[in-house]
This record gives sequence, C-alpha cells and structure tokens, in this order.
Amino acid sequence: DILEIYDPRQDAWETGTPLPQALSAYALTDFEGQLYLFGGWDGEKALDVVYIYDPAADDWRKGTPMPTPSYDAGAVALADEILVLGGRNETGALSNSQVYFPSRDMNGEDPWGDFIDMPGERYDFAVASVYDTVYVVGGLPRGERQATPTGWLMNGEEWIPFDTIQDYEGRRPVMVPLGSQLMIFDPSESANETQVWAYQAFYYS
Repeated sequence: DILEIYDPRQDAWETGTPLPQALSAYALTDFEGQLYLFGGWDGEKALDVVYIYDPAADDWRKGTPMPTPSYDAGAVALADEILVLGGRNETGALSNSQVYFPSRDMNGEDPWGDFIDMPGERYDFAVASVYDTVYVVGGLPRGERQATPTGWLMNGEEWIPFDTIQDYEGRRPVMVPLGSQLMIFDPSESANETQVWAYQAFYYS
C-alpha cells in the first residue's frame, strides 16, 4: 500500500498517504492532475476497485467500481474519458475495453460504458496515447508465455494492427509519450537488461 513521490527538481523522494489497501498489478493513469487507479490483485483475486489520488490534498478517494474486475490491464486517458483495456481475471485473459468518465462519477452518475474491444485478449502490455490515437504494444495473449511484437492502434473508430518490428521480451514494457514520440522501455528477461526504443507516432485519420 506504499505511495512514494519523486520530485525531479530536488532529486528527492517522500512518502505520501498509503493506498486504501495493499494491491499490485493495477492499471494507472493521470487525468487532469490526479491519478486514477483501476483494479489490481490483492494476493487472492482480481479486483474491481477504483481509487483516485489528489496530489494537492495528498488524499485518496473511492470511485465507482469497475464492471469487470481485472489485473495486469492498461489504462490511458483520452479526451474526457479513461480507457481500461484488457488484463485478466479468474476467467483468463481479456479483450474488453471499459470506458470511465471521471466527470460523471463526480456528479453521481454511472461513469462506466463499453468501448471497442481489442482485436484479441492481452495483458501485461504497454499503452499510451499521442494525437488522440491509442497505442498498445507488447504483452501476452491468451495461452501464450512469450510476449508478442505485434501492436494495435485505435483511431476512435477501430483497432488497427501494426508491426512494431522490435521483439519485446519483457512481461510488461513501459511506454511514455515524449512529444511526437513514444519511448518504450523493455525489461528483457533473457538479457537481464532494459532496452529502450523510440517509435515515431503519427496522426491517423
């Protein structure tokens, strides 16, 4: 349940208010200055929890639970919504896309809706958005133990496969937008090192 906060300007760490419960393998993204945490694993089962962290108040609050519990999923903010993609639970790997609207939750409305499912089941992947396009890279499909180099991008209407060329060996690569590029950090299990890739994102119409 530990929350550690890093200040790049001071190159210093501090401890924030702990998570409301101990959990791992959750999906996490930022939206309008706050952190949104979805699902996870409590050591026994997949969770449906939603926790929202306000850095200014150093405080967590609960959101409306997810319709489908999951862990090892991905979360990404897109316009006024947050997509919670894939993951897995007791039924196996998932391909569903759950969409969460923070403003509806704040107004007491049902914040959850359905979105376009991914082309296949996948978990432990990296996800990010650039130019209103969502990119999914790496991860494990159902029944596989080897990460896949095939990625998907979503332009608001459909998921489109694309070949990332690189063979991402890690269980969960990390992808961070930097300008118009996606920086991909791949913890290679066989080489015992982290490889870094840069992918030039583009506006897809």
